[in-house]
Amino acid sequence: MLMVWDLQPSLDISSGNPSPGSSDQNTSSPLNPRPQPTAYVIAFPHPLITVNSHPGSSKEFLVSDCRGSIFLTDWRTDPVLTEQGTWRHSTLVELVEPHALKDSLLGKSFQNMGFAAWRRDNADIVGANYGSRFAIWDMSKLRGGKPIHTGTSFPDGGHVFRWCPTNPDYFAIAAYSLKRGAVLHVHNIGYVNAQPSIINVAPRPHRIRDFDFMALRGQPLLAIAFGRHVVVFSIGDE
Repeated sequence: MLMVWDLQPSLDISSGNPSPGSSDQNTSSPLNPRPQPTAYVIAFPHPLITVNSHPGSSKEFLVSDCRGSIFLTDWRTDPVLTEQGTWRHSTLVELVEPHALKDSLLGKSFQNMGFAAWRRDNADIVGANYGSRFAIWDMSKLRGGKPIHTGTSFPDGGHVFRWCPTNPDYFAIAAYSLKRGAVLHVHNIGYVNAQPSIINVAPRPHRIRDFDFMALRGQPLLAIAFGRHVVVFSIGDE
């Protein structure tokens, strides 16, 4: 399920009205108490992997599941209970990675090797990796929810996908397997079938836990977490 907390709800759901004669005991309480946070829950049919937001939207999330489906979900829509459940009512667009869907039907799970991300400069562009493959979608050209670009990154699987915010043609994927060590592949969307740039951060048994591009102009920089360390790499450095 997807859970969204509204920390500043417009509606205050109080615990109850004060009992008569209790006003003297509450004279020190704030005149305008903060409304209690409100949680919204949206159920999905399969286990979820990632949730991603976009700075251009305050009401939609990108949610990916372990079977190769990515949902553009309107969390502020009031779900209508139906026999099929509530999740369809909140889904605006569903994207599908065909190879991941096929593998899931054969019993392979991507719960630890999948990631989806929104491109910051264009809300129509979505990227994701499932297992050894990555895919790019353009929601302005849905094509039945199929990706416009696909490629191979790590044969034994990747587990984090990030877009570069300062140079949106770049995206990077981290290796999942401990056998490869802490390694990143940096791809260019204009040359998706070309060999990626390889950044070797640390030898095995290290593995990249997480990474992100830094929001600095000029040469793209990566902040990478592995073990107990955080290191900063420039894409242009050897």
